[in-house]
Amino acid sequence: MEQLFKSIEKRLKPTKEEIKTIGVVRSGYIADNGKRPKNTPDTLEICPRIRVLIIGKANTGKLTILQKMCGTTDTPTVIDRNGREIDPSILEDLTFMRGMHDIENELFFPSNPRLRFHDSRGFEGGSTEEIDKVRSFIADRANRIELKDRLHIIWYCVPMDQKRVLRKAELTFFENGTGDVPVIVLFTKWDGQIVHAFSDLKQQGRSLQEAHREAPQYAMGIFKKYYLPMINSVAHPPAAYLLLGSMDKEEATCSELAIKTITIVNNAILRYFRMVSFKGLFSDP
Repeated sequence: MEQLFKSIEKRLKPTKEEIKTIGVVRSGYIADNGKRPKNTPDTLEICPRIRVLIIGKANTGKLTILQKMCGTTDTPTVIDRNGREIDPSILEDLTFMRGMHDIENELFFPSNPRLRFHDSRGFEGGSTEEIDKVRSFIADRANRIELKDRLHIIWYCVPMDQKRVLRKAELTFFENGTGDVPVIVLFTKWDGQIVHAFSDLKQQGRSLQEAHREAPQYAMGIFKKYYLPMINSVAHPPAAYLLLGSMDKEEATCSELAIKTITIVNNAILRYFRMVSFKGLFSDP
């Protein structure tokens, strides 16, 4: 089993190019290749804050993802809707006080204050209350006048360390869409799915070595056959998806998530800038 986890970690190790790109995110400039296109402004000047809504149930690894994105192990600073700082000791893996949760609470890390996060607890038990809160939040933030106050992207976390992965309540979220706000689905704890595959192969009669060798491919086959079609067949499929595993390891990074987020958000901001510039050509002097 230890060998299995080592092989997972090796495949998830970022390349030099990915490390270079994630460094660009932390420096405050958004560009998928680290260079600004000619005749376009620095996106930091247009939008000094990148706002992310992260959705997911407890124990999906949300806090770890945010820490990896910002290159820290510190507890985030939390500001409520009135601009007052909240004692971070009351946070539990971003479950936010269970019963006192407010999606308007804003999180950031001193290591990368440009990234601002909001949290939703996910959609458990078929209740529509949280879905309604999220939709209201998205609609409000999508229409803010200041670009820095708008919601720029959603990370939707789906844990893969359990047998039943995608539930009806979760898929319902994608049936109504999120307007102009793109969504990246994060299939977290992917190594747990590989462990499930390993166990299945052992039950099918594979030897220890065979199960170890075949588990990653078997898990990917299950994912592509069952889960990927489910997420792609909804009325409003996500802009991208990622498999995240072994995020509890010190050397783990969110480099691929950073790259996808950079590309999607950067393009959206530049489209907004061009749209505003175009409208300005026809406005009264």
